Amino acid sequence: MPVDAQINELYAWHGHITKLNGKNTIILMNDRTMYSLVFRNRLPRNVDKFAELIKEAIPYTMEVGGFNNLEIDKYMSGLGKIIFAEKADRQMTGNLTRMFLDMEYTCDRWQENESVQAEQAAFENNGISR
Repeated sequence: MPVDAQINELYAWHGHITKLNGKNTIILMNDRTMYSLVFRNRLPRNVDKFAELIKEAIPYTMEVGGFNNLEIDKYMSGLGKIIFAEKADRQMTGNLTRMFLDMEYTCDRWQENESVQAEQAAFENNGISR
């Protein structure tokens, strides 16, 4: 993909990894909606496997978050190949940092046997208008 290619912000996500309660935790936040996915426990170290996990996590997190199947299918039909790239965005970095700080106090919903933390994400996404 060319560097100057136009990307639909609805399908662009920023991510960050940090330690929360001693475990690596990854948040992916949608550039347009600020809707977030949360990952932790048994995270894949291979980029392709992580891309597969993201494709599984989006509909699962949306379902737990209260989206209906039509909305989920519509979003997933526009999802293309997942590409990882570095892109600095101070506003998104600030939003991600704020979410990590909040999760230090609200992270009582961790599912210790799951990589996709849909319950925690649904709690964090509560209040985001669709």
